Amino acid sequence: MVQTPYRPPEPSDEKPRSPTTVFLKWLAICGVSAGPSFVFALGLTTGVSPIDEILGMLAGIFCFVLAYTFAELRPATQRLMSDRRIRLTARIGYGIRVAMSIAFPISMFVDLWIGLISVGITSSFHTAGEPPGGFLWHFVTTIVQGILLNIVLLALMLFIYVIVLAVYRNPPAPASNKKLPVN
Repeated sequence: MVQTPYRPPEPSDEKPRSPTTVFLKWLAICGVSAGPSFVFALGLTTGVSPIDEILGMLAGIFCFVLAYTFAELRPATQRLMSDRRIRLTARIGYGIRVAMSIAFPISMFVDLWIGLISVGITSSFHTAGEPPGGFLWHFVTTIVQGILLNIVLLALMLFIYVIVLAVYRNPPAPASNKKLPVN
């Protein structure tokens, strides 16, 4: 049988996970991934109420946990993730992101620059004369930074996907058990 790129992906051998399991997975991934930025931002909290600023950052991180949980539980996402090449790409991409966060100095480079861009974006909308701070400003800055980091992660995953496609192709369909005639 001829291999064709139009053949649908093979069904996934993974069992569906409960919403609680999916939520806990994304809580761990987002929590670890946000760690370097969170630690860096803690050093910069200078507002009247640092608790409000910390809660703003935590609320922003929690929004990403909920968004990822909701996205993974959608039937369209489950169909997409049934393709083992896409599943492998996602695992490698998020694995790299978590590993970079654990290897703290490495992630600080990426997180620091994207964090500075995020602060620049959100500060441009802030009232002149007042220093940025408080719950809402930190929440919005965290959301902007998370979106920018996800764009970078998506670009990384697209690069990974090209490699996965080249290396990890769908195997041809199983051959039929019919015996070929002997001439």
